[in-house]
Amino acid sequence: MTQLRLATFVALVTSFAPAVALAQDSSGAAAADVLFRQNRQLHEEKRYAEACPKFAESFKLDPATGALLALASCHEAEGKLASAWAEYNDVVARARRDNQPDRAETARQRAAAIEPKLAKLTILLAPGAGEVPGLQVKRGTLAIGSGSVGTALPIDRGEHTVEASAPGYQPYSTRVTIADGASQVLTLPRLVASAATTAPVVTAPPVVSGPPPQAAPLAAQPPADRPADKPGASGGSVLKPLGIVAIVGGVLAAGGGTFFGLQAISRYNDSNANNHCDAISVCDAEGKSARLDARSAGNLSTGLFVAGGVLLAGGITMVVVSGSQPSAPRAALTPTVSTQGGALSLRGAFQ
Repeated sequence: MTQLRLATFVALVTSFAPAVALAQDSSGAAAADVLFRQNRQLHEEKRYAEACPKFAESFKLDPATGALLALASCHEAEGKLASAWAEYNDVVARARRDNQPDRAETARQRAAAIEPKLAKLTILLAPGAGEVPGLQVKRGTLAIGSGSVGTALPIDRGEHTVEASAPGYQPYSTRVTIADGASQVLTLPRLVASAATTAPVVTAPPVVSGPPPQAAPLAAQPPADRPADKPGASGGSVLKPLGIVAIVGGVLAAGGGTFFGLQAISRYNDSNANNHCDAISVCDAEGKSARLDARSAGNLSTGLFVAGGVLLAGGITMVVVSGSQPSAPRAALTPTVSTQGGALSLRGAFQ
């Protein structure tokens, strides 16, 4: 029984996460390929309003550089030049990172060709407007940070909604219509305080009457008069060294997670240096490349931390279980569930 539990634990640790990731990647790539093939027909028929959202969904399912280039081309044909310009620049950074000079040059030329045609909107704040605590400014769904106020930002042609809001103040909303190649300046007034502010409602957790929560032990307790097992029969001599190996592996994985986490922070800082990226993450080619490197390092750091946590938890459990005596009450993991939440406890006596 001990060997069966050990084999199950090792199988779960080594195969669960990669299997899930592989299944998700395969299904996502297949769906993205179907969408991409359908979109090419729509694009050839100049049905851009239908094709572009499908290209965006295809890229979301499988973020390949080719899909992003197709999305940029679709947005350019649709007349959303600011979106296309940002996507072409993203393609340049990705292609250079992946050693695809021809694709990078194609995207760079397209971005340079449409840059003079970009519409630009500058948002300013009236005197005193920036002093409102908690002020938030949005252009559509895009948040405009304080660092972007006063900066001419590329924007797709057409009508756009600009909103300003803050707790305890009346929200302000206006619309602006802009054409390709035009530059406009919009000044937002200071928000007016609300006549009466509503205190936030604090909802207490529900109170449910009934018997106290019952514990459901996962491992049955052996009879008190059970004869002592022979030395080594419980498998403790096998579990303890394997537990130590798992703990060491967990520490090494956590160290690797820390290393790649620092790498992610460093590359993110590189993307912000020398104005490679602005406050709303509009980046030049070098900034895009640094952001992509930071994202990859961050994902690797997260995976290593998760693996390290699993190994540490499993190793500690095996070491603790290996030290228990069969003649004494064994340790048992017991889940407790109530209306206030749940918990997992380790109970037992050790000699």
